[in-house]
Amino acid sequence: MVTDESTFTGEGMFNSYNFHVLLEENPHATRTSAVQERFLVNVWADIVRDHLVGPYLLPERLTGANYLTFLQQALPQLLDDTHVSAPMRSSMWFQHDGGSAHYSIDVRLHLNATFGQQWIGRGVPVLWPARSPDHHCLDYFLWGYVKSLVYETSVNSAEDLVSRIAAAAGEVRDMPGIFAIVRSSMCLHHCPGT
Repeated sequence: MVTDESTFTGEGMFNSYNFHVLLEENPHATRTSAVQERFLVNVWADIVRDHLVGPYLLPERLTGANYLTFLQQALPQLLDDTHVSAPMRSSMWFQHDGGSAHYSIDVRLHLNATFGQQWIGRGVPVLWPARSPDHHCLDYFLWGYVKSLVYETSVNSAEDLVSRIAAAAGEVRDMPGIFAIVRSSMCLHHCPGT
């Protein structure tokens, strides 16, 4: 079980170094880089074997208290909704990075009670390695792919952004065997000895 959060904004992904306009007429092309109303959405997701759990909207400012509420109340329901079986749950490891909300003492106590020694983070028996890059399916595949779908056209509102995120997640769910393909590709490029 690899979990991660990502932030989606109304302005979308934009890299000015890769933005070029080649026109025969009107060389004064413009692109809106700031909008009047700024908005963002924090989204949590999880991959358990071949199941995409979420996306789930988190508060704009993630704290230990509201992350704990998510873990206690929303996560069990999300796992139920995704049909993650009891045997699968008992054998899975919970992994999140060392974000400050993840490190609160209440969160760590809850994870100890829920997952025992089967979780990876900061300040626990199985440590998240210092300066470790995020090499997992969410960062390697999911967030980039979902954002490419969400930002195909300009986003008009926070509600529009949320509905696009849900639609993109649905598209990912409908891709047969996608998580096996992504895991295989990651291992091919990142596993020792390959």
